[in-house]
Amino acid sequence: MNFKYLDYLPSLPNHLERQAISLIEGTDLFHSKNDVYKIFDSDQQLKIFFKDFFDLDVYNIRVQSIYADSKIHIDRNRVEAINYIIAPGGDNVVTSFYNDDLTVIEEIVIEPKKWHKLKIDVKHSVKNITAPPRIAITIHIPIKK
Repeated sequence: MNFKYLDYLPSLPNHLERQAISLIEGTDLFHSKNDVYKIFDSDQQLKIFFKDFFDLDVYNIRVQSIYADSKIHIDRNRVEAINYIIAPGGDNVVTSFYNDDLTVIEEIVIEPKKWHKLKIDVKHSVKNITAPPRIAITIHIPIKK
């Protein structure tokens, strides 16, 4: 299973959703600058909210924005992510997972404002972004060594 909702985490309050959205005007931290994907550091308000749920000495809290469909890829430097979509980027945005032959093995339209966990060390893509940007909180789960 490459996807799972995490119902035990609370919804993000409206003022923190607005705060997260404002962060996409900041400095893009993504290692491969492009017009599709950007990632931004969280601010103190978000960190205070998340400290009761995540060990912030271990997990990185980020805000991501996606402006167009992503090609099939595997994330670097992480195996899983916990995400919370604030703005979905359209009505039918599909996250797809693929096997090594690039055959779709799982697809889901992720509900906004619901925490979920994704395996991202497998081939995956995001398609049908019609109302960019797609904005989400993403929790970077470190690779266990």
